[in-house]
Amino acid sequence: MNKSIVELELNGRVFSGWKSSNTVFDMEELSTSFGFNLYDKNRVVSKAFKTGFAARVSVKPNANSPFTDLLADGYITDTDRSLADTSTSMDISGADKLIDLVECSALHPSQTWTNKRFALIVRDILTPFGLDVDVTQLTSNPKIEKFTLQSGESAFNAIERLCRSQAVIPLSTADGVLLLGYAANEFERAITNLEVGVNVKNISESSSWRNRFSRYIGRSQTTGKGKRWTKKMLQCAAEAIDTGVTRYRPMLFIAENKADTALLGKRVNWEAQVRSGRALTYTIVVDGFYQKTADGEPLTLWQKNKRVNLKCVYWDVDIERLITRVEFSLGPRGELTTLTLKHPDIFKPDPSDEVDLAP
Repeated sequence: MNKSIVELELNGRVFSGWKSSNTVFDMEELSTSFGFNLYDKNRVVSKAFKTGFAARVSVKPNANSPFTDLLADGYITDTDRSLADTSTSMDISGADKLIDLVECSALHPSQTWTNKRFALIVRDILTPFGLDVDVTQLTSNPKIEKFTLQSGESAFNAIERLCRSQAVIPLSTADGVLLLGYAANEFERAITNLEVGVNVKNISESSSWRNRFSRYIGRSQTTGKGKRWTKKMLQCAAEAIDTGVTRYRPMLFIAENKADTALLGKRVNWEAQVRSGRALTYTIVVDGFYQKTADGEPLTLWQKNKRVNLKCVYWDVDIERLITRVEFSLGPRGELTTLTLKHPDIFKPDPSDEVDLAP
């Protein structure tokens, strides 16, 4: 039986022994979230939990293990409690430090950057929040001709818009740093394969054409770069095709920033690729939070942004997928990990103008 210990550290005190808990890591949501439920018979412990408190969530495979993995470094965002007779039930929710990027507006003195490096713009957006950005994985750091904040948009939405134009993914690290990077390549893999009948408790498949289109048409404005402007020079367009969509389903969008034909083409290709990759999803439930040896010994936590092999003989499935979401849950059903799997090329940094990731 799995007996991992999930700990919440607040103001130097460490709490464990929860009635239930969950922690969610999602490549498409940025901020890691966590939640706990406790039953406080003497109404003493619940007084220690206040919204706004700094919080660190960690886990270890068992009470005697010397190894601890940090899951999230952030804040308590919500508390809810109820009283019955003399006992208090309390729900505690929180998120890592990047939650402020998701919920708060992006502000900058000029609201606009002209001919500035991609990473510099991201740093400028993060600076008021006191957050760090890791750019070590970036393969390029181009100058952006012009980037303007939209009135009232969140810091994360601004960063995500900027990242889409460069086919870059904004990700969170356990210690609350914004990582600008890419999806896992063929060498960045989970240690354990997933196989129904071996280590998979439950598998579900979801396929949808909603929000998936046959043609993606992007339009943008550019500048004349010192030349005499013409209508043709001021406007450019690009197109990508999802060959898996057999009906006429066009999508037209205007690029978020001024772009030339090459940059717009990359942006349109990215849109087609990501939407196609989202169309077919597998949800897997396994026992425990850790990948294990053949003898059942814990090795390492399940992690987002890792490739994994999935096999289900009942559905004739034997494929490689990308783990895009991980949820650790502890409750009446025991200690479980729920994995969301999508096509490994969903966030490929060099998208093609023809795609079909969900045949």
